[in-house]
Amino acid sequence: MILHIFIDNVDTFESMLKKVNNPDVCSLKRYIYECIGIYKDMNWEYCSGRNYTEDENRKSCAIINKFNELYTSFISNEGVITHDFPTLSSSTSLFVLPGCPLEGNYYDSLFDETQVGTPITQGVSGAFGAMAGISSILALLYKVFIIYIQIYEQYLII
Repeated sequence: MILHIFIDNVDTFESMLKKVNNPDVCSLKRYIYECIGIYKDMNWEYCSGRNYTEDENRKSCAIINKFNELYTSFISNEGVITHDFPTLSSSTSLFVLPGCPLEGNYYDSLFDETQVGTPITQGVSGAFGAMAGISSILALLYKVFIIYIQIYEQYLII
């Protein structure tokens, strides 16, 4: 589905990337990099070797091949698009986008000056808190279970 969106809107994406001061350029780059990742996974899964000849994979391979064709012409438009997108066969990291900040709360918390401690110490204290809570619940359940068994034994003796 995501590759379909790229295929149907490649001209729109190209015109968006031509704009110099486009505030959505990083979101668009992330989307294109996501498409590259999906292409690589699906191409390997459905269109490599013997998988290509299976009937149920032919439609998927047609979409994947169409994406390959459009993306290759998309990135070969030198001078039109200022970002250097990787080729589909390259092993370029798809998680780091040059010129774009890291996505979401991870980036915000990474540079938060009010943050106390390191992520490791925060994780450790959280883990100890969870262990303390779980152990107290288990102790309570054990105690209730013992009382329940004692009451049950009294009814059996009578």
